[in-house]
Amino acid sequence: MGEMLGTAEVRKLHFELGEGPVHAPPEDFGKLIRDDYERMGKLVVLSGVRPE
Repeated sequence: MGEMLGTAEVRKLHFELGEGPVHAPPEDFGKLIRDDYERMGKLVVLSGVRPE
């Protein structure tokens, strides 16, 4: 995956989409997901959004 993200073609596509590719160990990605889940969960509760 790191090799693919490092290719000029893929990097160009990511930047055109407004994002920058980041290569990090799986543990870091897992922490990012857990942190986002917790943060977004709090926002959902505060917003009062309910499933229909």
